[in-house]
Amino acid sequence: MKKAIVFFLSLFLVVPVVFAQGGGGGGGALAVKEAIGFKFEKRIVLAGTLIPISLYMSTAGIQAVDMTINIPRSLEVRYGNSPFFWQYYNQPQPLVGSYFNENTREMRIAIASSAKISLPALSKIGIFYVKVPSDAQLGAKFSIKVSSARFNGVITPACGSLELEIGPKVMLGNPTGSGTRSSLDALDCLLLSLQPDSVKYSISVQRFLAADVDGDYNLTETDAYNILRKVVNPDGYYFPIEDVYPTLGSGSGGEKGSIEVPFEPVLGGYTVSLNSSAASGRFDITLPPGVTFEPTGLSRVMTAQRYDEGTGVLSVAFAGDVPNGQLFALRGANASNTKITGRLDGVAADIRKVEKVTDVENASPPKNFILGQNYPNPFNPSTKISFAMPKAGNAVLRVFDMQGREVATLVNGEMSIGNHEVTFDASRLTSGTYIYRLQAGEFTETKKMILLK
Repeated sequence: MKKAIVFFLSLFLVVPVVFAQGGGGGGGALAVKEAIGFKFEKRIVLAGTLIPISLYMSTAGIQAVDMTINIPRSLEVRYGNSPFFWQYYNQPQPLVGSYFNENTREMRIAIASSAKISLPALSKIGIFYVKVPSDAQLGAKFSIKVSSARFNGVITPACGSLELEIGPKVMLGNPTGSGTRSSLDALDCLLLSLQPDSVKYSISVQRFLAADVDGDYNLTETDAYNILRKVVNPDGYYFPIEDVYPTLGSGSGGEKGSIEVPFEPVLGGYTVSLNSSAASGRFDITLPPGVTFEPTGLSRVMTAQRYDEGTGVLSVAFAGDVPNGQLFALRGANASNTKITGRLDGVAADIRKVEKVTDVENASPPKNFILGQNYPNPFNPSTKISFAMPKAGNAVLRVFDMQGREVATLVNGEMSIGNHEVTFDASRLTSGTYIYRLQAGEFTETKKMILLK
């Protein structure tokens, strides 16, 4: 079975540019620029589970799509208002119609748009769900075929079929194989989500299937979040892959659209904030030299990080409920040059850089007292601490050890309105956690920092 996973990976790498022409994979291969069909030709699945089937499309610009998909009688199609759910959000929203004929076992999909849909790369445009038979035996295969496809009335090349193969029974949400679900399983999945595909698809079939609790044949931070929910509510929460709902509504599949994430300047760097809540996410951050990453808001949930020295990309994944507000901060003189891509709740995040403020010091006066997180953190031997004064007045900034003993006074006197920054030199102190506190009028705030020599 392990070889089957490796074989799947090789198909995953070539299908975006090569499709089988006609049904059943016959007729040879044809390199195309415009196509519609399945990106995966073979998937290992669990008997008795609900599987999302993704449909992909690549086109230089079309306004009408018509296609027919043949589904074997042993697979049950699950749907609510419509069998097929459109999920592509970076194009004008088209009019989508779909119908599944139980007698002929044909799913027909029609897409029409007032503006041309352009997808230069193979992109997922939507999903439909099938129920795998509960009594299916290990190794049993089911083939879903694209029998016809047309773009603007013209016959279009399509990936001929998608093969589902039944894998071994596993305990869902238990990739560690301990026999008991725990937060270690969520962490194991979260760490796997940051690995390249060559690593993900080389693990054992049992471990892969146990971690893929949403059935999309990929290991992501969303799977880790679902495992966490099952751990804390084992009797009241069901994995998306579990067949416990009679039908699927039109909102199934995590449809949320693009989520806006502001990337805005602050004193000493930039922050990335969330405009709405999220349960899981991943960010790939290209860090310029001298720029450091601070988890800030993400420090309250389970996170995993992976740094690729070859590309200079820091990948950060999280699982756990995060409210709107600051997610993380980027500190350093070149922070504005940071490149960020990512997704939240499985949907691509629209990360927009706020218009650059070239001189934060001379920007509009702050409206509130603010004590910033020191950076870098951890530090050795010095770090910078910023704070904001909405009005002039006396301010005191002191540093204490964990026993409450004062180790330094950084500010003690009259401070002008605006943003301020001081340097704390801890070369004479030992490694450990320290506390710094700002007092200004009735305002008092305390934060922690770590000295690591």
